[in-house]
Amino acid sequence: MEIKQIGNKFIKKPILVQLSGDEFIILINETENKTLTHFVENVLAVLSVPIKISEEKSLLSVSVSVDVSISINRNESIF
Repeated sequence: MEIKQIGNKFIKKPILVQLSGDEFIILINETENKTLTHFVENVLAVLSVPIKISEEKSLLSVSVSVDVSISINRNESIF
């Protein structure tokens, strides 16, 4: 399962942005901590599966940080 598929499964309209060669940002408009936590756990689970390059299996090194921005107007959306 690809990261974008995970996003579509748990979050409405995720935006995946490549910041640099190996750095990505996923922008979501989610207010439920439980949903956000479940989403991050699933991303980490997918990225912890070894990938096969030629005949070698390799593990990715992953770090995740979460930043929450709260709007003063609760009806306002970042999307």
